[in-house]
Amino acid sequence: DAAPALASARARTAPDASTLFPDAPDTWNIRVSRIGDTLSTWRVRREGEDQARFAHPALLWRRDLAFRLEEELAAIAGVEDFRASPLTGGVSVRFDAGLLSAERLARELEAAWPRLLDGLDGPPAPKRLAVSVGLLGLSAASQIAVPALRPVAVAALALYGAPNVVLAARQARHGQIGLPALYSAGLGFLLITASPLGGSIMAVFMQFWPELVRRTIVARQRRLFAGQRRRPVWARIPQPNGLKLEVHVDDLRPGDIIIVGRGEVAPADGVVEQGLAVIADETAFGHGRPRDVTKGDLVHAGARVTDGAVALRVSRAGAATSAAHVARALPHAPFVGLPSSAQAEIAANRNAKPALALAAVSLAVTRTLRPSQATIRPDYATAPRFSAQLSALRDFAEALDEGVLFRRPAALDQIADADLFVFDDTPGLGRRQAEVARVAARAATEDEVLAYAA
Repeated sequence: DAAPALASARARTAPDASTLFPDAPDTWNIRVSRIGDTLSTWRVRREGEDQARFAHPALLWRRDLAFRLEEELAAIAGVEDFRASPLTGGVSVRFDAGLLSAERLARELEAAWPRLLDGLDGPPAPKRLAVSVGLLGLSAASQIAVPALRPVAVAALALYGAPNVVLAARQARHGQIGLPALYSAGLGFLLITASPLGGSIMAVFMQFWPELVRRTIVARQRRLFAGQRRRPVWARIPQPNGLKLEVHVDDLRPGDIIIVGRGEVAPADGVVEQGLAVIADETAFGHGRPRDVTKGDLVHAGARVTDGAVALRVSRAGAATSAAHVARALPHAPFVGLPSSAQAEIAANRNAKPALALAAVSLAVTRTLRPSQATIRPDYATAPRFSAQLSALRDFAEALDEGVLFRRPAALDQIADADLFVFDDTPGLGRRQAEVARVAARAATEDEVLAYAA
């Protein structure tokens, strides 16, 4: 009689292997660890009451994996702060101990591997930034410590700036003078003076600012859209004996009954079966304006219960919820194709002509190179590009607060020129056709208006 009891005890203490990622590449050198009652390929380096540090060898030297991992963590309710490092292959997470634990986080990290390996586009490789930093070190050594290295530093910096010279020559053939010509003039002054330090400092800044802009935009997006992106990973199902069973949101099915209490966030779309509560729904109602819900009312995933408690009958869960559709449409990187950014580029190129002219006048009057060099060194492009990104991000966030989601943020710059607006009010944002609700015309018939629209 002892054998069945022993087998039952072993079954209860056996770790959960259902969350292990089975399709790991052959090149991975991994080790399976036990975190609580869960098996994971992630290892816990340090664990506290509200923080943990995980490590995985696949994260080493992979900036794209680190970026996707941070985007995954930004979407988990209860995660307060995080930082992934491709240099150490680890990620530090600070979380709300009332909502998460190291074991639950390990399960989420393990389940995220398909999206980590083949998901969002990662940040561009900082190759030119690394090269410019190397040139700075070489230039500093040649002008301060080892003068014999100066010709090498000048030649290296000239090779670094050669693409700008080629582009400036192509534009000059078409009568265009812009930023490439300005940079080429700076390179010419460098070759004449054989002083590479100033040019290498400018090269570092020219590569550093775009990286800083990208990081700033991504950080602002994570903060601005946290309310629309963060979702609980666990739900509570009431049991006949009065207890509540905690299950992962991926295990929820339509028809399940879940409990959402005060201060909690609805983990799925559902209809109120019992109870009365006040909720703030940031996804379906702009600004998260509170409203009362009772039996029969619809509650979207992501709605926060500010008072009361309700039992919801699940209608859609996981990736099928309307909140998940919205979250997938939110930006994760700087906007591309912005007309305002193109205008900023045009303005920056216009500044190149007066700067070159002023440098030429300074050289003719003073007969010295340094004032002319100082005239053409300012960066005319980074600030306008950054301003265009911040302006578009502000407009995008304000529209989202009002309940309007732009699939293509570049459209924000084109609204002033638009004559026809089509609003998609379906929960899944899946409608692909425009429907005419009403035609109001004074100087034309309804058929003429419809024909014109077609």
